[in-house]
Amino acid sequence: MNLILSFDYELFGDGTGDVFTHMIEPTNAILSMCDAHGIKITLFFEMLEYIRLKEEWSKGNRMGYTSDPIEAIERQIQQATANGHDIQLHIHPQWYNASFKEGR
Repeated sequence: MNLILSFDYELFGDGTGDVFTHMIEPTNAILSMCDAHGIKITLFFEMLEYIRLKEEWSKGNRMGYTSDPIEAIERQIQQATANGHDIQLHIHPQWYNASFKEGR
């Protein structure tokens, strides 16, 4: 029997949530557990959301963060790849031409 584990790597669909609380920290916990047991997973990376967040950060919009969420995302995805996990695209159309308004 084979078991496939996959996880969506994204904030909530309406733009709420915190990159560190809702993506980085839970994914660290999952990856640590999987790495300890030799389990490989697939992360479905929401690319358009990442692009919009990166654009806002590049424009100087800190979006309430004190640490760089873009660097944290990139470091985590690179480390997951280096550890043999699979990264696939996961795209929601609401992020196409999305803009930062009212704190999200």
